Amino acid sequence: MRKIYALLLIFLFSLSFAYAAEKHSMDLINNDVKIVTLAIRDIVIFDFPVREYNKDDIVNDKPVVGYQIIDKEEAVMLREIDFSKNLVGLTVFIEGSEVPQYVNINKDNMLKLDFDRDEVDDVFVVLREVNQYGATLMFQKNLEKGQPNLRFYQRLYANEDNKLNYITYIKRNILYLITIAFMLILLFNSRFVKLKYRIIRRKLRKS
Repeated sequence: MRKIYALLLIFLFSLSFAYAAEKHSMDLINNDVKIVTLAIRDIVIFDFPVREYNKDDIVNDKPVVGYQIIDKEEAVMLREIDFSKNLVGLTVFIEGSEVPQYVNINKDNMLKLDFDRDEVDDVFVVLREVNQYGATLMFQKNLEKGQPNLRFYQRLYANEDNKLNYITYIKRNILYLITIAFMLILLFNSRFVKLKYRIIRRKLRKS
């Protein structure tokens, strides 16, 4: 079922490109800001350095996350224009994402793109000009991109929280757990000894 779904997404993605009026290439690796004018159904394609995160190890009961920078191909299509509202509809194709994003922006707001989904914006898309035939967009890199926030780490380790907490609990309470186990063994042995003693006494009385 997943294979069929993936093939359908690839087909829709290819179909969107096929119906694009014109394809524009843009260099956001060597440029911090790029301005491009698109007609309806035009698409702009660009490579962008994206962080690919990996969970390395657990040190002192805390997760250590590393990443490597990989250039991935991203694309934005001018899907539609509502000139009366100075509004444009964009379709965003993010490499590695299962579905495209459909968003609307005007001159009062901007589109914030987070390609590596680490809760830190990568690129800002601003609507500069719009008319009934097309629109001018400004793509600007986030030059102040810092480290991911707490929500990213919570999501990254969501499936391992229980395991991590369990291991941490055992490490911090190992002596306490050993003491309890030892006391239980003594208690069990004590009851067993008493039971054996009662059985022997009964046998002696009968004899």
